[in-house]
Amino acid sequence: MKKLLLSTLVTVTALVAMNATAAYPSNTGPLTISWQVTTGSTNGLENITNKSTIIKKGTNAVGTNIVSTFKASSSTKTFNSTSLLDLLAVSLKDSSLTNKGNTLAISNANDTSVILVVNGTNVITNASSVLTVTVINSIAKGVGTETTLTEKSGTNVTTTYSGTESATYISFVKFAYDDSSVITNGTASTFKFNGVSMDVDDSTIKSNGSEVNTQNFNLTDGSGTGTISGETCIITGGISGGPIKTTGDNN
Repeated sequence: MKKLLLSTLVTVTALVAMNATAAYPSNTGPLTISWQVTTGSTNGLENITNKSTIIKKGTNAVGTNIVSTFKASSSTKTFNSTSLLDLLAVSLKDSSLTNKGNTLAISNANDTSVILVVNGTNVITNASSVLTVTVINSIAKGVGTETTLTEKSGTNVTTTYSGTESATYISFVKFAYDDSSVITNGTASTFKFNGVSMDVDDSTIKSNGSEVNTQNFNLTDGSGTGTISGETCIITGGISGGPIKTTGDNN
């Protein structure tokens, strides 16, 4: 049976439950972003004020006392699927990506993971020019069975297939975003988000030999860094997706 390339993602919420019943393009399923993005000073504590006082002895100045204050601050904001759609609209210079009904999705056709913007079963755009997914090593556990039955009747030979598989894949996954080739005004977004994901992959082989896969993936406690809209940030959180239903030959 085919090995699933992609494992990913996070908290199963009511939104994911709703997405599971929605229609998506073939070999594609919903993708949900759930991040916290922290921004602030990258130079440590910075000098805010200096107060100088002259020390006198009698009428004579004998010294100076200088009190300096330093400060650094940070802020943390939620970055979700809508936030990523907004960012893609800027990076791809297509404001229509934020139109009502558009959602994020992930396609796993041909063992290649691609992030899309979709509206129902229609693909609006492929985001791979600025956003890519890479799986670095994957470890599997699970069980499966396959049966091939060949029967001969006179000169006719028929072959039927059956089988099931249930497997979990633990993978190291990298998400990379880079729009610096098109956003050149100092507000480019170049960041990476990495983590260990767990994917549940259930497969059934039909009598004609085709295989139907249902994949759900979870990446929790991921982290990353880089710039979003030109601002240095630290990213924490996860990504969730599925079910992704794929079909193909059992080869």
